[in-house]
Amino acid sequence: MEGCFQYRQAKKLVDNGHEVVVLTIQKPGRPSSENVDGILVYRFPAYTMPKIRYFIPFFPKLNRLIVDICKRHKIDLIEFFSSDFLTSVPAIYIKKKTGLPVVVVVNGFPGMSWFSGSTIVDTFGYIYTNLIGKRIIKSADGIRLLHSSLRGDLLKLGINGKKAKVRVIHQGVDVNIFHPRSDKSLTRESLGVSEQDFFVLYAGRLVNPVKMKGTDYLIEAVKDLLPQYHNLKLILAGDGDGRKKNEAMASSIKDNVIFTGQRNDIFMLMSAADVVVLTSLSEGCPIVVLEASACGIPVIASRVGGVPDIVEDGKTGIVISPRNITELKQALIKMMNNPLLRVEMGKRARERIEQGFTWDKTCSRLEEFYLELIKQTN
Repeated sequence: MEGCFQYRQAKKLVDNGHEVVVLTIQKPGRPSSENVDGILVYRFPAYTMPKIRYFIPFFPKLNRLIVDICKRHKIDLIEFFSSDFLTSVPAIYIKKKTGLPVVVVVNGFPGMSWFSGSTIVDTFGYIYTNLIGKRIIKSADGIRLLHSSLRGDLLKLGINGKKAKVRVIHQGVDVNIFHPRSDKSLTRESLGVSEQDFFVLYAGRLVNPVKMKGTDYLIEAVKDLLPQYHNLKLILAGDGDGRKKNEAMASSIKDNVIFTGQRNDIFMLMSAADVVVLTSLSEGCPIVVLEASACGIPVIASRVGGVPDIVEDGKTGIVISPRNITELKQALIKMMNNPLLRVEMGKRARERIEQGFTWDKTCSRLEEFYLELIKQTN
């Protein structure tokens, strides 16, 4: 099933006794419908724009499918994820056809508070946000923000929350998969990382332009630090259309940089790392920060999106300014020179996740929000 976040949320709601139906893009080779761990999944055709991972759905088919499924499964509420995708356009008019409450999830505002690093893409994103995304959000009965800084962006768009109920409900993390592990030696050995090495992990897509994820700053920071810190090892776990550019940038320090490609055991890599780094230009609610924190590993992360909601600067990790290589190097040096601080940060990071970012807590807040909207509509 596409989308780990959507799967985890849906699975937890199913486990809590709810019927969940997911509509998603039909990719080549995937069936038009199936049952995935108790989640009913329907897929609809769409045109894919691979360069920016964007989908343009065939709206007549999608509209009919939504209405048909709502009747067939006696749906109580519709949630669209998220406002920055054209797949959420039916939120504008679907309530008139179904009479059901509509929730729109907001992950970010393209061209306004979320940037790709490409001037052309970000310009189109800004136009989209003000012409289409704004209408999608305004049409909703409930607005779910994935991090708190989005409240200010809503006000900038002239959405004050008087018509729709607004809640900040973060994504969750599976603490049974992502948790601290005592034996890290086998994982480090398999990567070619010794016990004496300082293991820095980047986990995520390697995109083009590379500045979107800030991996160019990360590689440059490692280059600058290597003359003094010979045991520094950077592992980049992930793949994408920007991998070759990243490899070219790291070619002069290839003995200290490892590209693993796509991994299915990222929880093992995180647990074996000394620090996880997120240098993105923009983010929504970054899953990698939640996962690393759940593994008891401190993070160094850009002050973007939901990072300030998750990371307590100086307590569970270090928050730096995006694009700032000096702050990044200072943070890495602080982590390398203070092993006890890393341990304490990791412990507090795990505690913070257990207190507010597990899927149990996230879905409990969602259930409360959904029921409030259903009662309001009825």
